[in-house]
Amino acid sequence: AAWFELELPEKLDIVKMDQFEIGVDKYSNLEPGRNQISVELISKGKNLNFPVTVILHQFSESAKALRPIKRGDVLLPELFQWEWTDLADPMQKTDFHGRNSLNGVSCARDIQAGAYLRRNDLKATPVIFAGDMVELQIHRGALFASVNATARREGCIGQTIPVRNELTKQLMNVRVVGPGVVKWRN
Repeated sequence: AAWFELELPEKLDIVKMDQFEIGVDKYSNLEPGRNQISVELISKGKNLNFPVTVILHQFSESAKALRPIKRGDVLLPELFQWEWTDLADPMQKTDFHGRNSLNGVSCARDIQAGAYLRRNDLKATPVIFAGDMVELQIHRGALFASVNATARREGCIGQTIPVRNELTKQLMNVRVVGPGVVKWRN
C-alpha cells in the first residue's frame, strides 16, 4: 500500500479557487520519500508552472534480530521481529526491507540481538561448492538433456560457474539455478 502528499506553495492564488486541474511535465516513477517535480495548475484559462514536493509513503517490513546471529549463518525470517516501516521516513533505522529479500542470503557479519538488519549485512549463500557433483541441464530447442557434471568452483543462484561435463569431459560455463542444479544454454 502506498499514498502520497502533495505540498503546494502557499502563495498560489489558484489553489484557493474551487476548480483547477493538475498537469505534470514529465512522467516518471517516484521513489519513496521526498520527490521534487514540476507541475502545471490550470484554472479558468490561467496556467501556472512551478515545482512541488511529492512525498510518497510506501510501507515495508524491517527486520530486527531476535537473538545474536553469527557471520555465515543462513538468514531465515524467523530469526527476526518484523516491523512495518514507512520508507518515506527520513529517520529510518535500516535500508533493508521485506521478508522476501532474505531468499538465498546469509549473514556477512555478526549481528547483535535487537539490531536492525541492513543491506551490507547480507551476502549471497553458495548453493554449489567446488567439487560437488551437479545435474547439468542442457536445453536446445525442444530437446532437453541432463548429465552429471563436477563443479569447479562454488556458486550462488544466478551466478555463472565452470563445470566439467562428466560425459564429454569438457569444461563449460553454466548458470546456477538451484542447489545442485546448473543450466547451459546455447
